[in-house]
Amino acid sequence: MAQSRAWTAPVSSLPAVPVVPPSSDPSPLPAAWQPALHGLRGIACVMIVLHHLAVYHPLLAAQLVRSTLRPEVFFVVSGALYRRSMWPLAGATALRAFVARLLRRIYPTYLLFLLLAAAGYYAKHWALHHGAGARFRSASVYDQDPWVFVKNLLLVQDVWPRTTASLNYPSWAISDFLWVAAACAALCAGLRGHARGAALAALAIAGYAVVLRFPGSPGFDLARCAAGFVTGIGAASLAQRLGAPRAWGGWLAVAGAAGALALMQFDGLVAQPFACMPPCAALMVLGLSIAPRSRIARGLEWAPLVALGRLSYTIILAHALVLIAVERLLERFAGVRCGVADGPCEHGLGLAATLGVIGVVLGASVALSALVQRVADRWRTPRRTRAPAQLETA
Repeated sequence: MAQSRAWTAPVSSLPAVPVVPPSSDPSPLPAAWQPALHGLRGIACVMIVLHHLAVYHPLLAAQLVRSTLRPEVFFVVSGALYRRSMWPLAGATALRAFVARLLRRIYPTYLLFLLLAAAGYYAKHWALHHGAGARFRSASVYDQDPWVFVKNLLLVQDVWPRTTASLNYPSWAISDFLWVAAACAALCAGLRGHARGAALAALAIAGYAVVLRFPGSPGFDLARCAAGFVTGIGAASLAQRLGAPRAWGGWLAVAGAAGALALMQFDGLVAQPFACMPPCAALMVLGLSIAPRSRIARGLEWAPLVALGRLSYTIILAHALVLIAVERLLERFAGVRCGVADGPCEHGLGLAATLGVIGVVLGASVALSALVQRVADRWRTPRRTRAPAQLETA
């Protein structure tokens, strides 16, 4: 009786096993897709929009809405999300590729809204110089600084030795974010191990020092961004070190959220609120990262919040122009002259009208952002090489 033999595939036909080079970062990288963090950034984005609507109704004029501490949450969450993209960088080539992808992701949208804002300001400038500017309450920014458009175009309106106006006024947060992200990427690409951590810590300390000692100085907003962004990187790195999901992470996120809300409500009673907000936001990031299935994390994974977080850069740039257009319509058809362009309302709008303005501004900003983002996605992505997923989702 013939003995059966098991068939064995030849060695040459077996798939090759890729060899992964050792990494200088022994801890595993987090998942590229962290919906709870995007949801948190979506909430920060909505509160930024509501901050600019606070002139319309006494309820929106409450301290919690008027507080100027929301960008810190945005910076911290962005730092935590971009940590994954920056940590593996090594060398000048990788750094150039990262910065190029970052600019392709954000700058086309920034440029489009800058051109729209510049056209509106130039129309105001022309009206003021041709006897039709009596309806405006302020002078032209082009009279104050003839190079204002060039500085905005080069993203140096907030890092110039003498800072100038942002034509699209929320764009300072985007330009500062791009500079800080590029600087952190350069440190990650050029340094390794403890030297990298020390350099990032020094950048954060310098940011906190400017925030604490020189409030309102020309580099104050850039320092806010640097402190928050690097704090977010530190929170993400600590989450990696802690490893497996922790049951107490949800309570840590709740504590951070409570601290952030308290700071926004009572920031006038706190000596240094701008320096206290990034640690509170970092507690939220850390808690959400180590407890991804906690109740607060599942709540932040609500699809509309995640969608707002993914469009947050574009919404921040879009909502100011939408809001100014709504103000012009209110002035023309309702006789109401107030808002970010004309100052606070003498008599607030009714609650129904205020809710209508909020709905129109948020809805139009989201729709415009989605449209512009889709066009920018097609323009910025090369056909041959696509950007890594971790940068696209950050």
